[in-house]
Amino acid sequence: MSGGRFGFSVQQRIWQSLKGNSVADPVMGLMIGNEKMAAAETCIDFANRVGWRLQDAWVDYEHLNWNEDAPVGCLPYCGFLEQVWRVKVFGVWEWHSAIATASWWQLCVSLLSRVEVCVTQRRRGAES
Repeated sequence: MSGGRFGFSVQQRIWQSLKGNSVADPVMGLMIGNEKMAAAETCIDFANRVGWRLQDAWVDYEHLNWNEDAPVGCLPYCGFLEQVWRVKVFGVWEWHSAIATASWWQLCVSLLSRVEVCVTQRRRGAES
């Protein structure tokens, strides 16, 4: 067992804590839309929290921490496969990277939302 450190349920709880963050870059929000920008920023916050990103860059799969002291929620890994999606260049968003990040994150949110439904159904079943 993971001791509550790893798994989709752990990631879902982290995502819940980040949901609803406001857009920090209003100019980019105007360019690509606030919803996409909020998704991109939430994605980055999530990845930073679970250790998929370090120092403003995505961690390559082979450099993930696989030890017991790995960040909570780091596994299962669902990070970017394409190295071009670095998201920020010199601290400034590139609009196409923000769109790619938002699109990828929206897929992750779909998965995490499904985990939320499964957890809720499991709790209801346990209470019956």
